Amino acid sequence: MKLLYLANMRLPTEKAHGLQVMKMCEAFARLGHEVTLAVPWRFGRVESDPYEYYDVERNFRIVRIFSLDLIPLGPVGFFIQVLTFALSSFFYSLFSRADLVYGRDEVALWGITFIKKTGWEVHTRKLNWFARALLSRADTLVTISGGLKNLLEKAGATREILIAHDGADPSKYAVPFDRDAWRLSKDIPLEAKVIAYIGAIHTMGSGKGVEELIEIFPKILEREPDAFLLLTGMPEKDRAAVLALCEKAGVPLDKVRVDTDLRQKEVIPYFRAADVHVMNFPFTEHYAYYMSPLKMFNYMASGVPILTTDLPSVREVLSEKEAEFIPPGDSEALAEGLLRVLAGGEEIRAKARAAEALFLAHYTWEERARTILEFAKGR
Repeated sequence: MKLLYLANMRLPTEKAHGLQVMKMCEAFARLGHEVTLAVPWRFGRVESDPYEYYDVERNFRIVRIFSLDLIPLGPVGFFIQVLTFALSSFFYSLFSRADLVYGRDEVALWGITFIKKTGWEVHTRKLNWFARALLSRADTLVTISGGLKNLLEKAGATREILIAHDGADPSKYAVPFDRDAWRLSKDIPLEAKVIAYIGAIHTMGSGKGVEELIEIFPKILEREPDAFLLLTGMPEKDRAAVLALCEKAGVPLDKVRVDTDLRQKEVIPYFRAADVHVMNFPFTEHYAYYMSPLKMFNYMASGVPILTTDLPSVREVLSEKEAEFIPPGDSEALAEGLLRVLAGGEEIRAKARAAEALFLAHYTWEERARTILEFAKGR
């Protein structure tokens, strides 16, 4: 199959959607398909080779097509950029040999439904005019959560919808890793019990529970003196705010490490070096029903125990067999849960092994790509 993936984004971008798009293109290509990723001309803040930045194979082609990057001018500039990319995408698709045009951008895909077979992958609560039109015009509809599928069905989708949660790359965890040497290189004591949060501290303007994690950490230290807080995966612009939160909470500076602006291949050791991974999402509409966080699948792949708030979106993937659950918005439960996991024991280790096995069976990028293409056949 010849597959054209349209993505209206800066490339590379420090945001998670860039990694997801690149890994999916790599996975489609690994399955033997001819893949082209089309992105707009944009003024990027990250100057780097995209393949190197995301640590992906050069098994697919990247092309940059025309758009007027006027986003800094505000809403009007954003509209112009989206419209010009949509027009360019239409003509690029018209003259391409693609069997399937796939993407996450409803404006660009709408026009292409009149000339090509299309697949729309939905990641957020989008119900604008173009999104509603795609509910009946797109040949293939894919969502990353059951909550989004329910939303689209209530909005009038006339197509069958596939739920395809996000994933991770098992090959990144199959190589040898010297945890002690890596910890020493980061000035993390070998005896430390590392509590790791990896990712941005806000999504769509909403906090992700990092503030609460920092606030309760001194209480953790009172009962577990070897505890260590590892925060990474956020942009450099957030470092000062995170360190200010640590200072306000009274977190000793020798008990916390904050690393920012990491490339994908630099992040993987952080997943592997922890003793517990935290997902302390609050209960909001987005987190509870619509998200499929990339960090969750990397947490699973790492074989490290997971502590997570109990949300419907998380329950679509994990159960008590694979993770420790706590109520959202409960700081005391967060502290007790962390202490429980740090204490270890066979039950905790068994859950981590079960999460890794579940990931390998169902949540690799290649398995996700295979499922999507099988679903798209004949539609």
